[in-house]
Amino acid sequence: MWKEGTPLIIAEKTTNIFFRIFLFLIAAGITALCIMEFPKSNGKDMLWLLAIIPIILLCLYLAFGKENPSSLTIDSKGIKPNEKESIDWEQIDYAYIEHVPAKKNRNDSYDALKIKYRDDNNNPLTKVINLSNYKANKDDIHDAVEYFSKKDIGDISDLRRDQIIQAKLASGEITMEEGVAYVKKVNQYTSIFKEEKKRETKAGIIVSVITFLLLVILDVVLFLNNQHVDGDMICQIAFVVLYPITILTAYLFTTHYLRSKFDQRPEIMDLSNDEFKEYLPIATNEKPNKNTRTERIIGLILSLCCLVVLLYKTGWLH
Repeated sequence: MWKEGTPLIIAEKTTNIFFRIFLFLIAAGITALCIMEFPKSNGKDMLWLLAIIPIILLCLYLAFGKENPSSLTIDSKGIKPNEKESIDWEQIDYAYIEHVPAKKNRNDSYDALKIKYRDDNNNPLTKVINLSNYKANKDDIHDAVEYFSKKDIGDISDLRRDQIIQAKLASGEITMEEGVAYVKKVNQYTSIFKEEKKRETKAGIIVSVITFLLLVILDVVLFLNNQHVDGDMICQIAFVVLYPITILTAYLFTTHYLRSKFDQRPEIMDLSNDEFKEYLPIATNEKPNKNTRTERIIGLILSLCCLVVLLYKTGWLH
């Protein structure tokens, strides 16, 4: 947990201690094997021994070699991605965490700290730091950025908000004074929407896990009653489809129910439809009504159909 006012220093991840022990045991095992087998060969297998020695040395180096991990530092001067590079707060426009999805040429997805700044010639640049390489806490990074910069720049929603404001100002839709009021209102509702999104996601995951456990219990009950579905292809397909669709439907219904309750809160009902559609994407990058009631009903119907097929084939509906 970061202590306010102190530099936030995030160390790069080092080799796991258990992995180091594993490599040492490999090296020790190979060495013991060589000691036992070499006398039996009467020195005839020197080539084999020479091939093994580099493997032993490599394992020992990885197990005991000293690592010099770099660190990411956020302090009163700015952000230091490493020991040789530093970006001052005067140069930084935004510094926020964004999830980078997997691409065709890269299978992994990761969270990245994106620093949007300007060089000495005022040219816009972006520095992307892969946080999967660091022992990072997202909340600490956000809080440290906004504390030391003394600016509202530590979240991607800040960038989205400012882009909309700049577009409105450029088009003459709002004045500078109205822009200041707009910022205050957006910031207020951004925090509300973010908290709601976290609540919905957490509840959806909990309900999904409970649903999965209930399906597993159903599978066990069928098995104990000699009504397992291994022998019937149709029933197998129904059961395979039942799991993911039912879990997804449980998640969607949970989030939909909570969102419907959220929409009835007084502060949300005070928003016009246009304001709601504008503020929600700023806070969560979510399109309004993205998951419709129709999609949830279709998911529920498919789940019930799969369950009926399953119960019928196992004899429970005969």
